[in-house]
Amino acid sequence: MNVALRLRKVLRTTPFAVAQRLVSEDTADLIRRKLFPMSQREARRVLAALGAARAPMVLAGGWGVDALVAGRRRHSDLDVIAEPDDLPLLAAALGELGYEAAAERCEGGWWAPEKVVFRSPGGGRIEVLLLTDAQWERLVRRADAMLGRTVDPAPVLGDIGGLAVPCLSAPLQLAAYDGYEMNHDQRATRRVLEHLARQ
Repeated sequence: MNVALRLRKVLRTTPFAVAQRLVSEDTADLIRRKLFPMSQREARRVLAALGAARAPMVLAGGWGVDALVAGRRRHSDLDVIAEPDDLPLLAAALGELGYEAAAERCEGGWWAPEKVVFRSPGGGRIEVLLLTDAQWERLVRRADAMLGRTVDPAPVLGDIGGLAVPCLSAPLQLAAYDGYEMNHDQRATRRVLEHLARQ
């Protein structure tokens, strides 16, 4: 086992998980991105596998924004949105890639109150945000109110390393950021989304 893999294993133990909660979100996110980066190659591999398995999902989060602007920043995880009924299909596809659910369901944000976190032995992290139709509609209404217009709820196509993927649109991603405490990178992402959403 190489040194990086050993370090990742130690940092996933309970004392270090607790310690992570004691530092600022900016610091915790910096540590995650430095020690457990989700490379574009890995993000593309995961998304291609989910597509091949016909697992219904929409890309969101940092990679979702990068897919809309052809960006290539460093991210600690991959966020996808799925309906609760589709979770077994996503879990099976992720399992084929070596990802296992770290816990059953845990608490998410205001717009996606439930999520399941999957991890790989190499340090990869995928958050599957579970959205019901009612929660999706709530997110759309928030985007409508923020932008003062009717927002198209449909996913848009983005690009990750030449792979076309369905993404949460910029107005909906912007609404998802509303009302929750952001770290430095998330604030920068929000500025990009504000520009995109108003075009």
